[in-house]
Amino acid sequence: MTHQAGISLGLSLRVLAEDAVDGAALVSPDVEIGAATDWDAPALHFAQDKRAMRERLDALGIPVPRWTNDPDELPRPYIAKAVRGGYDGRGVWVIEAGDELPKVDHIIEERVTIVHELAVQVARTPSGVTKCWPVVQTVQEDGICVEVIAPVPRLSHALIDEAQALAVRIANELDVVGVLAVELFEAPQGLMVNELAMRPHNSGGPHTDLSKTLPAALAAAPDCSIHLYGKSARPGRKLGHVTALGDDVDETRERARRAVAILRGDHE
Repeated sequence: MTHQAGISLGLSLRVLAEDAVDGAALVSPDVEIGAATDWDAPALHFAQDKRAMRERLDALGIPVPRWTNDPDELPRPYIAKAVRGGYDGRGVWVIEAGDELPKVDHIIEERVTIVHELAVQVARTPSGVTKCWPVVQTVQEDGICVEVIAPVPRLSHALIDEAQALAVRIANELDVVGVLAVELFEAPQGLMVNELAMRPHNSGGPHTDLSKTLPAALAAAPDCSIHLYGKSARPGRKLGHVTALGDDVDETRERARRAVAILRGDHE
């Protein structure tokens, strides 16, 4: 979708894809076939290795949740995160008193009191020119982003500016080329960086037989846009998202949710 929007602006993007039939690869003339676990790319390394990311952000003085490699250093309950391979709620565990720790390489993070979860994307050219998208609020279910509200409601201009400045600084410090998504916690004590992703952000998607539910969703919500990613279906996987526009946040969210419910096949 980012590339499709860029085409109308006369832009062409270079895409890293694992397969030539991946959604982004199908719309780009310049595709590099490879894996996101290619550690030779320095910025990508920090998105794939949570320990390296936390160490780098600490060194830069960028606010992050308290974290450690020592499971006895922080009071429980806390969060255990797999160092590599975790996404969409996978590789993240809430560790209560008496719980066993995961049997994979992990770090321990404090359990942060969250006012809102936010995200901001920044694009950076090879020469260092940056541009931010509006700050958005994200809504999580079972560790998966299922809803994005843009622009973020009820956030001060000062915090919006701070979030975008953090994203730009991280992109510059990590020498990012392309799109970087910075996931943030708005905590009582201020903003904290939660995760980094070297890709455009997205929201939750359907996981049912779209050949049956897509026509019904389009008919029931003609003012919404339905975007499919071209991925094969499996339980819990994001296959697309619904975009709804409006001036009233609650009403707009409700329209989008109705369309999603029809796509999922759980709407009467």
